Amino acid sequence: MRKPALMPEVYDVAGKHIMFPKDGEAGGTWIGATPYGRVVCLMNGAFVRHERELPYRMSRGQVVLDALTADNLEDFLQNYFLEKIEPFTIVAFDWENEFQRWELRWDGKQRHIKALPHEPQIWSSSTLYDDEMHDKRKKWFAEWLSENTDYQVNRIRNFHKTAGDGNPITDLRTERGFLRTVSVTTIEKSDLTVKMTYEDLRTETTDTAEFPAFTLEKVALR
Repeated sequence: MRKPALMPEVYDVAGKHIMFPKDGEAGGTWIGATPYGRVVCLMNGAFVRHERELPYRMSRGQVVLDALTADNLEDFLQNYFLEKIEPFTIVAFDWENEFQRWELRWDGKQRHIKALPHEPQIWSSSTLYDDEMHDKRKKWFAEWLSENTDYQVNRIRNFHKTAGDGNPITDLRTERGFLRTVSVTTIEKSDLTVKMTYEDLRTETTDTAEFPAFTLEKVALR
């Protein structure tokens, strides 16, 4: 029922170039990337489904933009003011100085931060899926990994659109009446580019945006 998101573009945010699909309602985003070495993705909820405590101070979509434009990602995760923001989970990757992987969960009262291992992982929103659904998705992902060791982006996208057991309530592509999966977004970094592909599942249209990728060596020289 939300307004459709805008296809990904490169925007000037706080004087920095940020690539993201723009939320059609609040103007923020749930996923974005920078050319200098940062990717941030946000999911609603922290650990369990929460009771909303309206009004909230700001949209969670703005948190993503602030994380992408922050001078230091680790400092942002540790010190960003989170009071009166609805619970969320952020997964963030930063390779501007050295490759770092972080998870931040904000439960509405306390932040929970951990460094992530260098291995494939899967997350699911705690507001949409219970523990049984989370476990099913982890099982499907483990099965997919056993057959896909090269992590080709087209196969990853296909997993997000087809994985499941035929139950539209629990499948990765969810269909629950007015609640449904409406898009799939992937970010692929190569030595030369950072490329974002956005697929609108309602209109069956796909669009891409990209910019040159800065390697650690390029960042050190700039």
